[in-house]
Order: sequence, then structure tokens, then C-alpha cells
Amino acid sequence: DDLLFGSIQSSAASRRQPSRDAVDSDYRNAQPIVVGKSIFAMKQHNGDLLWQRSAGLILNPTITVGEHAVYFVECNRIEDGEHGDARVDLETFPQRLPRLVSLANRSGQVRWMIDLPEGLKRSRNILYLAQAGNYLVAVGSYLNVKNDTTYEVACFDESSGHLLWQAVHDK
Repeated sequence: DDLLFGSIQSSAASRRQPSRDAVDSDYRNAQPIVVGKSIFAMKQHNGDLLWQRSAGLILNPTITVGEHAVYFVECNRIEDGEHGDARVDLETFPQRLPRLVSLANRSGQVRWMIDLPEGLKRSRNILYLAQAGNYLVAVGSYLNVKNDTTYEVACFDESSGHLLWQAVHDK
């Protein structure tokens, strides 16, 4: 299509100086997730802004573009002092009232918005979305009581946000 989607993030959100230490620190458990302050769509050929949404913090790894919609996890802003609006510490994630959002690609209108299922709110390491056909899949992970990784997977109807199934499994 002729649309370009993006998020506006704090200048402190991304790593600016690559280094072995920075890479090493990013691949540990419970790392804060880069967030955007808003999400937008623009025309690719001329840069005209079609729409912009600034209702909460958008978890950048969850931004997923489908044929008719863009999907993402959005949460409330909470000043935590350390990361501000640049990154979200998933330890405080459940208190931020996370929600799964679907916006129409061309208009930015909310197609649906639902509370993130409780299992996915436990995510401490990853949280990603993928969309294909009539399905939107969310995957998150956290460390269980044995200090090993547990994965939560949820599948939704992409047109309504209705939860179709959920699964949990240990690594």
C-alpha cells in the first residue's frame, strides 16, 4: 500500500552508541521496552500526515500492520523517574492498564480496543504481535518460579478483538 506507519518516541528511548556492553545489557531478562508517545500514518509518496493517535504509550515491538488495520499494545503513562516516556519497565506494566488496540489503516479510527489478557500482563521479557488472515496473535514471556521461561500465547479475531484461544507453555 502507499502508507507509512511510525511512532514518535523520546530521544532517550533508543540506543545511540552501539557497544558490546549495550548489546549484552539488552539481552537480559526484564529489560525496559522502547515505547512511542504516539503512532501515526502518512502517505509514502508525499509525506502527508493522515492521522496521529496520542492516547497512551505504544510498545514499539508490538506495532503490527495488517491489510486493513494497525495493531499495538498501548498503556497509560506513569512517570517512573528512571525511564520517563522513553521505555516501559514490564514490572510496572500491569498497573499501566495495558490494552490491545486496532485502528483502521486509512482513518486511524478505533476498530476495537480490549484489555490485554491477564496472562500477557505477566510478560517481563518479550511481548510481540503478529497478524495473518483473520487472526492476531500475541506472545509474551516471563520467568516462572523455577527461574525458567514461560510463554503465553493468545489468538484473537482480528476484526473484533474477540479472544479465540490461549496457551501457556514452559521452555
